[in-house]
This record gives sequence, C-alpha cells and structure tokens, in this order.
Amino acid sequence: MKVDGPFSISTINQYNPDLNYGVTPVPTPTGDHFTTWSGGTSLIIPKGAKNAKEAWEFMKYLGGEEGQRTYSEMNNQMSVIDTVNEEIYGDNEIMTEFIDILPESNARPPIPSGQLLWNELDRAVEYAIHGRDEPKALLEKVARKVAEAEN
Repeated sequence: MKVDGPFSISTINQYNPDLNYGVTPVPTPTGDHFTTWSGGTSLIIPKGAKNAKEAWEFMKYLGGEEGQRTYSEMNNQMSVIDTVNEEIYGDNEIMTEFIDILPESNARPPIPSGQLLWNELDRAVEYAIHGRDEPKALLEKVARKVAEAEN
C-alpha cells in the first residue's frame, strides 16, 4: 500500500501495464470523512517579462477547456474543469477515485516554507515506510524543521 496521487498512474502504465491494482482514499480511524491534499501547477508572469502578452495568452489557453484537455491528457492529471475530467476520465475507475475525493481535499498551506513542508513530509513518509523511525517522531522533526525555517 502506498499513499500517492494520479501523477503516478502514467508511470505504472509505462513500466507495468498489466499490474492489477486499485486506489482508495487514505483510511481514517472512523472509516469515513475521507480527505486529501490537492495541489496543482502554478503559472506566473514575472514583473518585467519580455513576452508578458504572449505569456498571458498562453496562460488563458492553458486555463481553458482545450488547454486543460491537452495538459490532462499529456500528464495524466485532473483538470480544474469538471467537464474535461468527465470527458477524459469518465469511465476510468482509477482516475474517478481521485476525482471523486477532490471536493473533500485541502490545498497545501500557503506558508513561506510550503515547499520545505512538502519535501519534509515526503521524506518522513519514506522514512516511516522503510522503518527508519516512528511516524510520530518523524512528524515532530518535520514540525520543528519547518518552525525553525519560519522564524
């Protein structure tokens, strides 16, 4: 069992297309009230960019249905547009599991050390999986490291 996201499906399909697997929300102590994290790709136009108008046109395209469809198909990612998800993944049982939990997902916290938090949580999960420390101790280390970075 592994906690992962839809971005891993293309790797599974590439390296082990016959793998018999399924996905489900992360179990909870009560067996209900499932939730998850959600993120996404961010696009920015830096102040003073040489091709800001062209960049803005690209961003508008990528945010529209055609761009979302292309991006989703290329990266095996869900779209921010429900109709695109339905069109591409409507009969895909694996992707539907990810799509169905989106309304219960939470965005990563908008903190200056957000990437540090993400990286440290990822490392803690791997360490816990491989028995390098206890999950509680690993999470306490993550909290300390992020708190120190915030101060």
